[in-house]
Amino acid sequence: MLEMLGLDRTVEAVYRGMLTDPEVGVAELCAQLALPESTVREALDELADLTIARDSPFHPTGLRVVEPPVALELMLLRQEEELARRHHELATQKTAMVRAVAECAQLRPGVAVVGGSERLVGMEAIQAKLRVLAKELQGECLAVMPGGGRSRRASTRPGRSTRRRWDAVSP
Repeated sequence: MLEMLGLDRTVEAVYRGMLTDPEVGVAELCAQLALPESTVREALDELADLTIARDSPFHPTGLRVVEPPVALELMLLRQEEELARRHHELATQKTAMVRAVAECAQLRPGVAVVGGSERLVGMEAIQAKLRVLAKELQGECLAVMPGGGRSRRASTRPGRSTRRRWDAVSP
């Protein structure tokens, strides 16, 4: 249940065991949870690291767990801090990527960046750009193509419908 806040099942079981019986010791926790002592001690260390168990010289385990409302708030705060840190990291990486893309764009033959616009020269440059755009595409892609979906043979025969279609196109 508390895995989404950073506690694995074993650590959560030890936390719950200490909440249920505030005077329980390591040996009793091992017996209740059917876990080896090393696993229980690792869980206690993690509870201390997460600051949801605090040093207590009067408790048999040497730790006293923090009450759930405070513990859950601490874990949620830690998650929010981690998310903010990762968000900042991602923003930094995006900035670096934009810079790298701009630098690489200047190195590509057939591509000139002028005033923020790209000028593609040659079929290879155009096809390369189309591949990049296709990978980034998230919605619908529409294209205007001479002849539409007709075959080459059909599009080279001037027919009445073709003339009518092109007559409707304004200069």
